[in-house]
Amino acid sequence: MITCLIKWQILIISPFILVYILNINSVNEWRQIDLKSLISQLLIPLTLILACVSLIFGFGEILGAFKNTYTMHNYLSGKALNLNWMITYLLHALDPQQFGRLTNDPWAMTIRTNQLKITLLPRMIFTVVYFVTLLKFFRTEKTFENLLLFSILTYLAYFLFNIGVHENHLFLIVILSLLLLWLNAKHLMLAVVIIFINNINLWIFSGFDGSAFGLNRGIWPISFMLSFLNLLLFLILIDNYIFHFNVIAKLKQSLKYKF
Repeated sequence: MITCLIKWQILIISPFILVYILNINSVNEWRQIDLKSLISQLLIPLTLILACVSLIFGFGEILGAFKNTYTMHNYLSGKALNLNWMITYLLHALDPQQFGRLTNDPWAMTIRTNQLKITLLPRMIFTVVYFVTLLKFFRTEKTFENLLLFSILTYLAYFLFNIGVHENHLFLIVILSLLLLWLNAKHLMLAVVIIFINNINLWIFSGFDGSAFGLNRGIWPISFMLSFLNLLLFLILIDNYIFHFNVIAKLKQSLKYKF
């Protein structure tokens, strides 16, 4: 609730928090839910906080802020190195008459559109990954470590595939990844990847000290390749933590056998 007063994006992981609190592995176990604790520890505090904020700002303002977040932020990518930044690059490069030529100003390069033919694929990918991850967590042991892990993977999917994502939206899972690392050192590589993606994103658009507001023309291809690298890292993480196909391990074994 405190985070929602700043950014609404935290709501993306709220279903995972709810599944963690319910602590069941199938719908048939619904009788095991501690409704008394659920009401006293979740619903009542939630209602009281929402009521207090509504008294101060007005419920209409809260609803309007929520609505604006999900209806007015129709950028393909708001300076975030993701799939939609790659699409942004290609639209400018392949159809400059409609979308404009590549320039040094990243804000001038962001494309605002509600065209379904452009936004449908990334939104579908995010939706599928989201519900697959949520279902996987529903069937997994409800530890706090797993809650952090699945929340990070889901939020990273939001950052990489959903439209209207900005660079500062990634800050949340940097904090979550450090919490996860504090709980279990085996997640060191995951934390490193998240921190790397966050910092390289800031460097590309703002420089090392935040003063370089703009893109050098030579950076554009680099930003495209880094976006692709982010997607590749995400696929490796999903494979490692969700699907367990062990593609990297199998590839290493195949190369070792071959050479």
